[in-house]
Amino acid sequence: MAKESGQKDVLSLKSVIGFSGNVASGLHYTPCGRFVAFPLGSVVVLKALSSKKHFFLDAGIDKKVSCVAISKDGSYIATGHETPAAFKSEVVVWNLKKAIECISNDVLRSEDCIVHILTQHHKQVQALDFSVDGQYLTSLGGQDDNDLVVWDIGKGIAICGSPAANDLTRCVKWLNQ
Repeated sequence: MAKESGQKDVLSLKSVIGFSGNVASGLHYTPCGRFVAFPLGSVVVLKALSSKKHFFLDAGIDKKVSCVAISKDGSYIATGHETPAAFKSEVVVWNLKKAIECISNDVLRSEDCIVHILTQHHKQVQALDFSVDGQYLTSLGGQDDNDLVVWDIGKGIAICGSPAANDLTRCVKWLNQ
């Protein structure tokens, strides 16, 4: 079959061996207790604890996942990415409840679970955290950016931002968690 111009061959990930732990705070249990989530290259792996099956959240962004956060109520999972040079890096917000429902029915199409792809930071997203009520997400830029941004998850927009510090900041957390 001939390809239309601009189409690329796609290689699908079928299996995973191991967890490197190279991403700080990268291993998470979902609040429902049925899955563990961790980054692997440019995707996030959801591993079912009962069946040991692996499922992949892949936004089609060919950039390494640099951080992961899950909302307290289990509605969302967010991934921060890093880019080469001075390009903008993405934050992908996923509907985790929808992903788990699709996994349960063996019909996961991860692109259907993307809520927002947010861009603000240069080169790397260092850390992410959801507010206690899950309405907001904070993202922290890496060494070349170091900006702190608060996002409205419902609207997919940045509502405020500020430099985090004069030097490198490594983590961000909401108060009263």
